[in-house]
Formats: sequence, structure tokens, C-alpha cells
Amino acid sequence: MYNRLVLIGPFFDEARIKTSPHLYIRYFSNNTWTPSRDYVMENFADYCRSPWRYDKLRITYFERYLSNRVSLLDKPDQFEEVKNSRAFRELNQFVIHEYVGRPMDSIALVYGHNRYFPETNTIRFDTSFAYTYNPEEVAPAK
Repeated sequence: MYNRLVLIGPFFDEARIKTSPHLYIRYFSNNTWTPSRDYVMENFADYCRSPWRYDKLRITYFERYLSNRVSLLDKPDQFEEVKNSRAFRELNQFVIHEYVGRPMDSIALVYGHNRYFPETNTIRFDTSFAYTYNPEEVAPAK
């Protein structure tokens, strides 16, 4: 729809509109890794099929908020510090209870942005953080 509208302002350029954040989640259970899933895209697809299901979008906004907060803390070489932050504990608890909902041995989270480059008409995934860990070693959010 935005391709047919006139958008005013410097922040409405094509690269910013087509750039999107994604959190890919997979977990290890029963000696097998599940395929990576992007629950935000699944929730958006559910919303498109059933627009009255606005609750799916609210879940998406909260996940993006938590993921962004963790990305601001990202210190790959100091995972213990990140793991103990409130933002990471909240994201971990949210993912386990809202998305996974079953026992698991490990979980892998990869967060980044699909960045659009209009000059080449390409999209590239830029990783903000990637963690694989045992979720039981993370303290619950308060």
C-alpha cells in the first residue's frame, strides 16, 4: 500500500520501510533441534487471515521491544553479564512461556534485521545477537 501513497518526511524512505527486525527461535528437545521459526511473521500471517485477532500484533510488539533491549546490551564475549540482565531474563521467559511452552534442553535465539539496499535491490540479514544456552540457567524475570 505504501508504494501508492505519497509519504512526507525523511524517515519514510524505501530502505527504512523495507527493513524489518526478526527473532529466529529454535530449541533442542528429544535429541533433536527444531527448525528455526520466526513467530512474528507467523503472528502477522495469522493477523492477515483474521484481522480481528489484534492480540497477535500486540504479542509481536512486545517481542520486538524485548529483543531490541537485549540487542542494545549485546556482548558476545560476556554472555554471563547479558544473561543476568533484566531484559534478557524477560525475553527468555517470554519465549519459553509464549512460544515454546514445553520442556527443552537448549534454546537458540538469533535476532537481527533484514536490511534493504535500494541501490542493489537486495536484502541482507544483519545479526544483532545470537545465543545458544540452557534456559534453566537463566533466572526468572521479576
